[in-house]
Amino acid sequence: MTKKPVLVYDGDCPFCVFWIQRWRKLSKGRVDYLPFQKIKLEESEVTLQQFQSSIWFFSVRSNYYPAARALLLTIEHYQLGKLFLWLMNNIPGMNKLFDWIYYFIAHHRSFFWWLTKFVFRVD
Repeated sequence: MTKKPVLVYDGDCPFCVFWIQRWRKLSKGRVDYLPFQKIKLEESEVTLQQFQSSIWFFSVRSNYYPAARALLLTIEHYQLGKLFLWLMNNIPGMNKLFDWIYYFIAHHRSFFWWLTKFVFRVD
């Protein structure tokens, strides 16, 4: 059995769960998904507050990344994911811009959940 990277997310957040379902399809089984509520926090180097503020990508090499980088690593095999990850790694300031966008959305989840439901016609 091959060990896969894991994306950790807020399982109590409907906005997060909706997007995790979409990313799960895009990642085509290359990534496992786990709500942070199922993690033993005392065994994690990531704190509860950090888990509550963003998603986290745990690589098979035991590296871990938050926020926009976590998202892009999750879908990096997908063309758009590759492009954005390349931009983040090669264009100065892009990592800060992507993280700013990520955290802006994360801090306004209620609005973006409403917008997601409207655009995708979610009940």
